[in-house]
Formats: sequence, C-alpha cells, structure tokens
Amino acid sequence: LLPIAVNVSTRNLHDPQFVGRIKELLDRWPLPRNCLHLELTETAIMDDPVRSLKVLQDLHALGLPIYLDDFGTGYSSMAYLRELPLSGLKIDRAFTIGLAQPDTRRIVQTMIDLGHALGLKVVAEGTEDETTLAILADMGCDIAQGYGIARPMPNADMAAWIARWPGRRMPGASNGDASPGR
Repeated sequence: LLPIAVNVSTRNLHDPQFVGRIKELLDRWPLPRNCLHLELTETAIMDDPVRSLKVLQDLHALGLPIYLDDFGTGYSSMAYLRELPLSGLKIDRAFTIGLAQPDTRRIVQTMIDLGHALGLKVVAEGTEDETTLAILADMGCDIAQGYGIARPMPNADMAAWIARWPGRRMPGASNGDASPGR
C-alpha cells in the first residue's frame, strides 16, 4: 500500500478531541497504521510545546508515523528532535531547489545525515527534476516529493502512474505490475 500523508495543524494539536477522532477513524477503516503519515511543522509544535508533545506521544502510541515538515525553516531545535516521537524529517524545498550550490548541498547532506543518525527517514520536498532526484539518491535521502516525480492527479489516474513508475515495479515483472505490498 502507498502511504497517505496528512498535514496536522496547530488547531488540530489544540483540539482535545483530535486523538480520539483519529483513533475512531483508524478503528473504522482497515488502513495499516504505518500507511497514515502525519506531518506537522515546527511552528505548530512551538505554539504550545507541552500540549503538542503529549498529543504527538498519543498519536505515536497509536502506531502512526509522524514527520516534521519543512525542516530547516522554523525553530529547528535539536532538543525537540531528541524529545519528539518522530518517524522522519522533511527537508523544505528551499534547500532542494538550491542543490547546484555547494554550500546548499553540504547543508542538505548534513540534514540527511542528522536524520539518519537519529534513526529517522528523510524526505526531500521540491524534487522538480531527474537531476535533483539523482543527487538526493546519491546523498542517501530516503524519499522524495515534488512535481519532478508526479503532479497532483485524480485517484483514477494513480494505478496507471504506479505501473509506469520504475521504482514501483516488481522485480522481473515484464508487464509493469505495481507492487504496492512490497
């Protein structure tokens, strides 16, 4: 199955019913919990760090991966990276669009290395072309997002896109079958 990423806002983190509603939805729909990725920004967390930490711990206890979105553009407190129950970091597109510059490339490599050293997956936003995708792959980035991979599309077009995407093909498959379960 392909994961679904959902943005969590400051308002969600302040809503006392939020975790309960998420749990109800998870109980109602047979989606593997590791397929629902929750994304939130450092700014959302910093609005009420104590409450945010509690909510994130409760969501993590439900088995949901939590990603810190737009990493490098907000507070970027190393203490929060250590304390939050994160599954990954999302490097903001402001960094990935500048990969041609050596200083930016060193910063992105450091972010990837930091994420991996903390046991986190690293996602690069703003992957707009094959060159950027190749550079990020060489740097060890785990996941990339951006128009260079795919533009937003209707649900009906997803199966055909998955079948065409080389990274999603089953080993040895000649008919282009997608392998969402592998």
